[in-house]
Amino acid sequence: MNNKIKTLIIGLILFFDQLLKYMVVQFLKPGQEKILIKGIVSLTNVKNSGAAWSIGEGKTWIFILVTIIFIPFAGYFLYIKKIENIWFNWGLALILGGTLGNFLDRIINHQVVDMIMIKFFDFPIFNLADIAINIGVLCLVVYLFKSGKEAKQ
Repeated sequence: MNNKIKTLIIGLILFFDQLLKYMVVQFLKPGQEKILIKGIVSLTNVKNSGAAWSIGEGKTWIFILVTIIFIPFAGYFLYIKKIENIWFNWGLALILGGTLGNFLDRIINHQVVDMIMIKFFDFPIFNLADIAINIGVLCLVVYLFKSGKEAKQ
């Protein structure tokens, strides 16, 4: 995967994450809910100063520090070391795009805007950056699984 595609993935995740967060903040009052599909998913305007499930609530500086350490590490493996594997490159680009989206929120607002609420079971409210990060982690797991199988053969 070439550098332009990696950068495009990161940029698109960052752009759409920030756009949706902006729209939610502009059009929904804090705590207000907009049903998208009744009984399945809705949007709401929630601020989170922690991570998933509000872990580390109020410890924004820790997440900022971890991100500052992670960005050059991820950049090294995406652009300098260049591991030529689609699962690895997609995974790290998605994680980096999502991480940058939440990082901007933490730097500017000292909290993250979450908005996607799953209605049919109890699950924490999340945002597009979180989705990208989780899909990216799944891609890296596939990469590790596949590379482990190849190493055994």
